[in-house]
Amino acid sequence: MTLSKKIAVLSVFLLAACGKGGSGGGESNGIAGADPACTKKLNLVENQAMNEVIIGDLKWSTTELLKDKAKKSNASSTAHLSIKARSSRCTGFLINNNTIMTNNHCVTKPSDARGIVATFNYTKNNPGKKYTCDKFIMTNSGLDVALIQCQGNPGAEQSQVVLGGFKGEIGDNIYITHQNCNYKANSRCKPTQKYSEGKLLGSNGGQVEHNADTLPGSSGSPIFDADSHKVVAIHNAGHNYGPNNGGMNYGIPMYKIVQYLKSRYPKVEMNTTTDRAPAYASCGQ
Repeated sequence: MTLSKKIAVLSVFLLAACGKGGSGGGESNGIAGADPACTKKLNLVENQAMNEVIIGDLKWSTTELLKDKAKKSNASSTAHLSIKARSSRCTGFLINNNTIMTNNHCVTKPSDARGIVATFNYTKNNPGKKYTCDKFIMTNSGLDVALIQCQGNPGAEQSQVVLGGFKGEIGDNIYITHQNCNYKANSRCKPTQKYSEGKLLGSNGGQVEHNADTLPGSSGSPIFDADSHKVVAIHNAGHNYGPNNGGMNYGIPMYKIVQYLKSRYPKVEMNTTTDRAPAYASCGQ
């Protein structure tokens, strides 16, 4: 697919496997409608499966400290989503001039999109720029993905990601840009933009497993392949194994979502390639 010339980038499936429907809001810990036998088979506990986790010591940092141009550019594609209809928040990212991708469990139906405000570049020292993003495009519970459309074309100023149409490999280095804060330590903290590094550790029931630090509210954030700076998955879940920050985080492989969108929503513009060449070399293809 021809990439947009305006691209600024320098640079759950659990539910489908279990044959069930959607899930709760961005801050919810439960999976509505999930088959307990299936969640047990996939080694996920229903009431913890959406509880993204810090793994070991907290290693995320503010994106304001990023020096790498491709990573910093990708961070500007990421937005804090205030989902008023659900009194919740999630993370989302621009896939074209005016379309944000996030999780289905954040936007499960058209009415959830009413009043959504996306704030880009919201960091500790920057209040960010707000856009109304209240037009519902689609949602899919099996792939835990949703698309909403913004007013004002934020992609004219913010970066747009390149979606990877390839399968990530175990051991690949990844990074995530997301909106969150350590509210376990400070309940009044503000969910500013964070950068987390990690690796792809495996796959389980159609999800990738990774160890980049997240918490609830990070749902819907892009998981970037560190070499190509393309989105290899969308972060959507985690599982806490017990005390001392043990656990695993999860995402839906992006190539599956790209295939689905091309088949069912061909009018949705996407910046996507199937190769692992750097995202910043993709412009103009």
